[in-house]
Amino acid sequence: MTSGRPISAPHAPRCVSGFAAFGISILLVMGAHGGDSVVGVGTFDRPPYQYLDSSGKPSGLDVDIFEAAAVAAGLESEIRVAVPNQTDTGKDEVLLGTSYAVLGSDQIATLPYTKTEHTLFANDRSLVRGMEDLRTKQIAVIATSYGLIDYLQRHGYGGQLTLTLSPAEAFAVIIDDRAEVALLDTVVGKQALDKLPQIGSAVRIV
Repeated sequence: MTSGRPISAPHAPRCVSGFAAFGISILLVMGAHGGDSVVGVGTFDRPPYQYLDSSGKPSGLDVDIFEAAAVAAGLESEIRVAVPNQTDTGKDEVLLGTSYAVLGSDQIATLPYTKTEHTLFANDRSLVRGMEDLRTKQIAVIATSYGLIDYLQRHGYGGQLTLTLSPAEAFAVIIDDRAEVALLDTVVGKQALDKLPQIGSAVRIV
């Protein structure tokens, strides 16, 4: 891997956002259930794809595409923040920006509207130069990065994953040497690093 460049398949993980054509998935759901509204559910921890703005309103590319598709399909739309272990809301739901890398999934998958590349972030003491150095190392990942986690598990890294809730937590984990590197969406990771000036030079891009 070239220093400072994002890693992508076949050399390293690349997961693809799976609800590109939201209109297709919405119409399939509505055709099955006969409803006239749909709920978009997201974690809103991945700017610029999905995040909560300064007023707490769900925003981002995933939200814009979902709402535009709902309008095109003639459906009323609602956005909700995912709550761990929450049961079904009783309404037709679409998972915003889900990953398209899980094999054998029984969920509806549509054509991707974007690909997501991932980059390794390490602390300033780490000697890691690429994925080839990680066979015995702990890797911090975001717990909701389902496609990336699936990829890593299928390629023998499953026992080495440290799950975190945000890029900031992933950076804290590697700074404290609880993991060797953080493997994050390139855009999300770099934006988070820019917004955390207190980290300074403690975290570097591999």
